[in-house]
Amino acid sequence: MFCLDQFKHITEKINELQLDTTRIISQREVLMSSDQLKSETIRHDQHAPISGISIHPNAKWKQSGQRVAGGNSSDGDKFHLHHPHGFCVDDNQVLYIADSTNNRILKWRCGAMMGEIIAGGKGKGDGSAQLNRPSDVIVDRTRSNLLICDYQNRRVVRWRLGDSTYGETIISNIDCHGLAMDKEGYLYVTDYKKNEVCKYEIGKPDGILVAGGNGKGSRLDQLDGPLYVFVGRENSVYVSDEQNDRVVKWKTGSKKGVVVAGGRNRGSGLEQLSEPGKIFVSPWNAVYVADWGNDRIMSWPQEATHGHVVVGKSRRPKVDGTLSGLREVLKVEGIKTSTRAQITAKTLAIFGRFDIPIAIGQNTGTRDIFEYEWAQNYTLDQFQKDGGIIYENGEDALLNEMQKANLDNIYNVIEISPSTSLGHVLQHLNPELLKYIRLFIMAGSVYYGYDNSSQPSKEYNIYTDISSAQRIFNSSWAYFGLAPLDTTIFMQFYGSLWEKFYSYRNQNKYVQLIIDSYTIWYNNGGKHYGALKPFSPENGTSIMYDVLAVFLAASYPSVSTMINQQLPLIVTSDGFTKINSTFGKPVNVSVAFQTKDPYISTQFIGITVLESIIMSP
Repeated sequence: MFCLDQFKHITEKINELQLDTTRIISQREVLMSSDQLKSETIRHDQHAPISGISIHPNAKWKQSGQRVAGGNSSDGDKFHLHHPHGFCVDDNQVLYIADSTNNRILKWRCGAMMGEIIAGGKGKGDGSAQLNRPSDVIVDRTRSNLLICDYQNRRVVRWRLGDSTYGETIISNIDCHGLAMDKEGYLYVTDYKKNEVCKYEIGKPDGILVAGGNGKGSRLDQLDGPLYVFVGRENSVYVSDEQNDRVVKWKTGSKKGVVVAGGRNRGSGLEQLSEPGKIFVSPWNAVYVADWGNDRIMSWPQEATHGHVVVGKSRRPKVDGTLSGLREVLKVEGIKTSTRAQITAKTLAIFGRFDIPIAIGQNTGTRDIFEYEWAQNYTLDQFQKDGGIIYENGEDALLNEMQKANLDNIYNVIEISPSTSLGHVLQHLNPELLKYIRLFIMAGSVYYGYDNSSQPSKEYNIYTDISSAQRIFNSSWAYFGLAPLDTTIFMQFYGSLWEKFYSYRNQNKYVQLIIDSYTIWYNNGGKHYGALKPFSPENGTSIMYDVLAVFLAASYPSVSTMINQQLPLIVTSDGFTKINSTFGKPVNVSVAFQTKDPYISTQFIGITVLESIIMSP
């Protein structure tokens, strides 16, 4: 969704401009102006219309916006957007939006109710009339062209403005993500996998290296996942170096860059960034950056050691505030349970396990999960035709199964999602049966929170449905094992362990399905999830929160890798899990790992899990 504060043009004198609180927000990046946005003398610059605009250092920023494009749905019509990425704005306040998952570019006029498809929109593909996950777009007004990063097709394409029939590839075999143009009309393109930025003369396929190009790394002559690029004064290049959590400035001809924002490890402090996205640099060399992982926009004055938050006040602001972090978006939108079921169906089909039924639980929202695209070619109907069993009412199916529990038939229930369905089942289940049911659940936060914060967090699986979570914690289970954020935050598999697993992708169909679905999840937005260690399909996983709960269930009653505490826990009305000796029921909480370095234990768990997949018959 994009938001844009109301524009106000106030002419103070010739060639001076003031815009009133202009702010454009997408899922990943924000470009904004202030209520004291003044220009110096603005040259009529065809290539860099924004370069003459400066933001007053004492500008005050409104903390809410007005929607100008898209809405609450991800449908593929011209009223809606689905994972919008890069965008640009022309002098007439017309938005050009890379509507990534819909594989198209939309032109959205100020005040319009819907957009106009001006490139792509003919399905995902690599034809001249198609796009595949476009990630950025700019307008070359001199030549009346759109220039588009066609991310998944690994190309930069040129489309004539006013002609949406087909595009022309001008740069091939490039993992492009961001575009910029200088005042001479040269094109700058980030290459996410080569970790470099190159400068191109339009019409020529080979570029000149201007940033990075020395392999992936954190040295000042290296980049790690460059996303967006901005060309400033004297053609200095500013790069959002995503995995290094910094913005780096490269002067023309320099062999290395200078950190101008962040670069002090990933975090939420004013001296830190977390996965920076879109950037803008004022003529006063103040850097404005969409600090995606922290749900905020920051400004960094020239040579400053820390930035200022200009939009977004807290680490995880509320949805009705200025920005909504991914976890808060999930709280509101939720994920369609049917799409999870379809992914499960395809996975079971590949494993040949049609004997395992799929029960569809309560929807917590309408959003498709990021890797849904991987399963689109295998429907639930096909799963049933192949011999699989689908229970449309998952709660009834779960209730029927749990009612079979007895002394000779002990059940293990693993809960790794919001607790809505299980909470509803407990309203109808005879509580006497719970003494024959063990519960293993990934939920809550006892001593430490997200990002290994020293303060507990409201964990997603709890606060999505607080009343159901309270019902679960108030029940008397035969055994209640809890994997909270305290330990699950470290569940990342990487290094030689992951390299070995990844090497089997062309030899083992089970490994292949995991890598394929993971790659789609990563490219469709998963790569922007916060994590303690950088990750990609090639070098490691994101945080595998749920794996620990599954591992605890599979290894029960052994807890040799964990430090367990039996704690009386309750779920509070605002979604926290807290120790309460008066009202809390005993919960076996995996609060820490046996090893001083938690990653030693998680890699042991990883060996157990990943090798079991490799060795599957």
